[in-house]
Amino acid sequence: MREKNILPQQAAAEFAKIVRPDSPSRKIALVVSGTLHRLQAKRLSTQEKHRIFDREDEALEWLWAEAA
Repeated sequence: MREKNILPQQAAAEFAKIVRPDSPSRKIALVVSGTLHRLQAKRLSTQEKHRIFDREDEALEWLWAEAA
């Protein structure tokens, strides 16, 4: 999301389907840029397996870490 403009509400709703609670993905990391992107990403999901990061290296570290 860091290289995208703020998503229109309809586009955000479609994107939210990708990060749905029943997603088969073990973890989903969203890398954002700025406060507006962070707020929009927070609305997409509140699941523990979804996290928001400012930096790609932190996101990758979390994704590759073993499950606790």
